[in-house]
Amino acid sequence: MDIKQLINFITIVEEGNITKAACKLNISQPPLSNQLKYMEEELGVKLVERGSRKIRLTDAGDLLYKRGKDIVSVFESTLNEVEDFKSGMEGILKIGVVSTCNQFLPNELILPYSIKYPKMKFELYEGNTYQVIDMVEKRIVDLGVVRTPFNDDNLDYIRLRTEPMVAITKKMINNTILKTFI
Repeated sequence: MDIKQLINFITIVEEGNITKAACKLNISQPPLSNQLKYMEEELGVKLVERGSRKIRLTDAGDLLYKRGKDIVSVFESTLNEVEDFKSGMEGILKIGVVSTCNQFLPNELILPYSIKYPKMKFELYEGNTYQVIDMVEKRIVDLGVVRTPFNDDNLDYIRLRTEPMVAITKKMINNTILKTFI
């Protein structure tokens, strides 16, 4: 399976049927239907239950859809980073945030960092504390700003305020992301 097939599968799921997905992808329906059939054969599982008007995901299809969205997001972000690198940008810092830090994040964190690293771009991903931690652990984001408490066994963190809010990243030796960010 390649990234294009994964994108096509995600489109089928989001459109609810193969005909609408084919229209959105600007391809004809029979090849898209065949592609789905070949994916199921390659994986050895049924991904969707086909109905007269709408498809329904199987458990395996639901798993592929959820993980596939993460994979496509990381793939597209990587392409953007390579494009930025090619054009002379320093890179993209992906930050997962809880919605309650919308005032704090731009003024106290991003502004000073962007002055220090003017070629850096930022991508923000929003979720609750546990969703942000999951994004950090899956390396979808480089840094997360969350509320406490949480299990910190695999995370490095720095307290940002007297409020229960910390910056986190995946545990690593000599963590340069946290040290340069704060």
